[in-house]
Amino acid sequence: MSRSGKVAYDRLLSLLHAKTVPEVRLKIPAVKRILYAHEPDTESESSILDDMMHSRWGEKPMITAIDEVESSLKNSPKSNVLRLRCPVGQVGRADLHNIYPRGRERQFALPEAVKKGLEFHVVKGRNPITLLFAGYYYLVFPNYNHACVYYLESKGKLINGFDMDLEFVSPNSDHLKFMGSPLLHTTNVFEPVRNFESLSENFRRLQSSEIFKESANQLKIVAELEKVLGDRSAYTNMDTDPLYDILEYFMDIPSRYSLVVVRNLPFGITRPTLNHLLWNYEFATEKNPQKSMRILHSNTTAQITLALMHFKDEANARRFVRNYHGSHWNKMSKANLKPLYEPIRCEIVD
Repeated sequence: MSRSGKVAYDRLLSLLHAKTVPEVRLKIPAVKRILYAHEPDTESESSILDDMMHSRWGEKPMITAIDEVESSLKNSPKSNVLRLRCPVGQVGRADLHNIYPRGRERQFALPEAVKKGLEFHVVKGRNPITLLFAGYYYLVFPNYNHACVYYLESKGKLINGFDMDLEFVSPNSDHLKFMGSPLLHTTNVFEPVRNFESLSENFRRLQSSEIFKESANQLKIVAELEKVLGDRSAYTNMDTDPLYDILEYFMDIPSRYSLVVVRNLPFGITRPTLNHLLWNYEFATEKNPQKSMRILHSNTTAQITLALMHFKDEANARRFVRNYHGSHWNKMSKANLKPLYEPIRCEIVD
């Protein structure tokens, strides 16, 4: 090492020492207190000082997040649901979980039960009739406090190049249209959707009773939600908000993660043809896979076909999307059908 390099090295080491010594000196009493307060555990593989490595003494209590949110968002509803506006549909559930900071980057101390990160459901806001992405993501948390923490921890960050433009929303009829669909809870229904074009184009202006009339279960949930959407102050301190379980069922989680909406299948395609082609996939109805397939809409003039497939699990759904998304029908099957010019588009209904 040259003399100039050694001088720079010594200077850098000296600066590092000068900066860290005051910080270490402040930690010594805390370390002593923890060491004297705990009996040594010879069987444990972790150290009782592990928490100190994550700078937990610099984190704020979770409960303070509520006051911070309410002081900055005066007219925001006290809801456990956050909505993210984003024009691209390629943001995955894992992306929204991974953006939450880890370790010493956190502002708020999490309890042991969620120490690795907050748990929440994510669904894409979709047209309830076509199931196509509508430009929103909905994040549903177990309680209001967790939603406040996530809002503050992710504030100012980017996801896939877009701002984390989060807002608290009350899951009323306007939002339920995007969070659920009458196609999620229906079983043994194989006919195309009646009034497809009218419903898909005008769903924003329609009442929930008109949109969800195919699904009696979801109509009941909409009525049940109205009972808990009034004064939310009684639920803000609960570990699990009643909305969490109700919305989980309404959004059909996790069953919807094994649903795939398929566009641009050839005109005239039938469920037996699909069953023959997809013989090596497992469907929700194992004994009769055709019951897990539904042709939702077909319009030769507009060159549109739309189908829904319900696989046994998310792994089968992802394998199907990976193998068929972007493919052309004439390369997939010898069946004498009229394929569309556009390639097949597949998307999991997450």
